[in-house]
This record gives sequence, structure tokens and C-alpha cells, in this order.
Amino acid sequence: MPSYLFSADLYVSPTTIDNFGTAVVEAAAHGLPVVTTRVGFPGDLVPEGEGGFVVDPDDEEALTEAMMKVLADEGRRAQMGRRMRERIDELGLTWSRCAAETARIYHELTRKRPLRPSGRPAPVEGREVSDPCVR
Repeated sequence: MPSYLFSADLYVSPTTIDNFGTAVVEAAAHGLPVVTTRVGFPGDLVPEGEGGFVVDPDDEEALTEAMMKVLADEGRRAQMGRRMRERIDELGLTWSRCAAETARIYHELTRKRPLRPSGRPAPVEGREVSDPCVR
């Protein structure tokens, strides 16, 4: 997907159901201005008018108008793209940070459970463990 993002002028996500919007985050990380809807995280990610535009879901006219605003001005488009890249940095939404945080949580959770001689975590007291890998 990155090769497509490098050749794009704008990322548009007219979603009506997306909760997190990984694709929107990736586009923003590549320095693209974003036009999206007020659904889930993407609507909170985009600084309105600075990094792109956020429209109501199912408002095709507003979506079209927002896209045209971004595409009409190359200087503004470049500025919006830079702002989206800054936004990703502000929020720390990098793959390395996400991987480190996931590993930290995993280690914290597994450290709290005693290990069996086999190295596998022991079942939690008072709870039945249905995972066949944890016996």
C-alpha cells in the first residue's frame, strides 16, 4: 500500500462503520491530507481544516466539496499533509511504539501468572482455562 500512498494527492475515507481507521493513520503517516467522516477515530484524528476535512457520514455533497477544496490548492494540500504527519507524531502512532506497547502489556500480563515447568503460564486460580495451549 505505501507505493500507492506515495503517488496520491489526498486520502479519502468515506466510511460509515470504521472504528479505528488504520488505513487513515497510514495515509496520514505518509503525509497525505485526509478527508473522512465523523465515524470512529479517523474523525478525531484529522484537525479540521488543518490536516483535511471531516464530514458527516452519508453526506456526499460535503464529501465532494471537501475533496475539491483540498485538490484545488497545491500549497494548502502540501501544508495539510505536513500537518497530518505532525499529528501522527504528536499522538505517537508509529509501528515501533505500537509494537513496544503491545510487548509491554504482554509481558506485564504474563509476569503476573506463575509458569509451569514447561514454561507455559499456569491457569488462573478459580477459573477454567479453555485455551488448549494453556494446560
